[in-house]
Amino acid sequence: MKKLNLKRIFIYFFLFVVMFLSLSVVAIPNYSVGKVKINIYSDKNETLQLFYTQGKGNFNFDEPHSLNAEVSTSKNKTFKDISIVFPQEAQELRIDFGSESGINFSITSLEILKGNKKCFFSSEELSSLINSQEIKLNQIVVSENNGFINFRTEGNDSYILLTLDYLEPINNIYYFITAFFIAFVFLIVIYKFVYLEDVYLLAKSVFNDRKLLLSLALNDFKVKFAGSYFGILWAFVQPICTILIFWFVFTFGLKSSPVSDVPFALWLTAGIVPWFFFSDAWSSATNCFMEYSYLVKKVVFKIDILPLVKILSAFFVHLFFVAFLVGLYTINGVFPALRMVGIFYYMICMIVLIIGISFITASVVIFFRDLTQIINIILQIMMWLTPIMWDINILPIKLIKFFKLNPMFYIVQGYRNCMIGSEPVFPSFSQTIYFWFIIAFLFFAGISLFRRLKVHFADVL
Repeated sequence: MKKLNLKRIFIYFFLFVVMFLSLSVVAIPNYSVGKVKINIYSDKNETLQLFYTQGKGNFNFDEPHSLNAEVSTSKNKTFKDISIVFPQEAQELRIDFGSESGINFSITSLEILKGNKKCFFSSEELSSLINSQEIKLNQIVVSENNGFINFRTEGNDSYILLTLDYLEPINNIYYFITAFFIAFVFLIVIYKFVYLEDVYLLAKSVFNDRKLLLSLALNDFKVKFAGSYFGILWAFVQPICTILIFWFVFTFGLKSSPVSDVPFALWLTAGIVPWFFFSDAWSSATNCFMEYSYLVKKVVFKIDILPLVKILSAFFVHLFFVAFLVGLYTINGVFPALRMVGIFYYMICMIVLIIGISFITASVVIFFRDLTQIINIILQIMMWLTPIMWDINILPIKLIKFFKLNPMFYIVQGYRNCMIGSEPVFPSFSQTIYFWFIIAFLFFAGISLFRRLKVHFADVL
């Protein structure tokens, strides 16, 4: 009895540490990039251009050191948040407002983040700094209004010039305290409502039968294409053909332009590679108990590992495509960097997500066979609801918040951030909390549901 208590204490402690570290990791500042965030409205569709210098006092701004963001007008004068990410080494910033005179830009706030420092300017603070000439203007007329400041361009080279002297260190202790509190509350919920023995038994089965798991996964991978002339090559040919078709249609048919100055083919591939793994692993793991019904009916065989067999089988293909992704980026001049290691974090996120939903659907599909067709439809819908082939920034802010509720958005965006490098590797603190809450709920719900239904599997099959 004492031994069991020590085990349970260790498991709860381990869960707490994992949750705390998972939530805390995004509180660590990203030192590779900075960000300018502007709440803005324009009376004409225009392009904001952000120039940056790499040495203080060097005001020779040029096109290679510039970034763009589109500002679109709206009928009801709606202000929108525009974010532009710039390299960490930048010292001065110049924001160009369009390329012609007579355009009105209204700004309510301006925020700059760089490493572990940030500064927030309200419209009143911006007006004060402009009046004191601490923010320099060129070909711009400024007028104050109720709650915002208006910039009217008076030429084809209208801009404001900012230094980064105002940035102040961020106190990250609040993020870590929040992470500690949320992890503790979540642990209490697990203790009260989750039968942790289910998770422990699954982990024990995986560890004890790890050789069998690997052997079955390799065999499953080979059997899929047994008898075909090209064998396992078909596992890679079909996804590559899918990528080429989407690239051709969107690039030449729909005339898709580069996204965030990244060629569309690279941007698309970084998003579709994780989707291939998610789609293949979930759909195949759902049918694992029916496919291996002869093993399910054996009393001595631990069927807990069968969904993991399918997931691991799909993971072999995914590793190839991650290598393919890195190679594709290298050929196009984006060489491997330390930030790409973050892909392994998002792999873990996706595997935990797939395990959770696979145990749910694999347990239910035995009693409701139509679920297989429903999942196929869900995958088709999810593929288009997830911003894989389209940029989420084209949507209004309210809709963006809705689409971010999709857990696969977090993973797809994470893969892109690791590969492209124009955004921080880890997304916002709040979104990471939301993501881990959702997948932890699905994971524990899936394991618990499987434990309660598996005694009936042999009878139904």
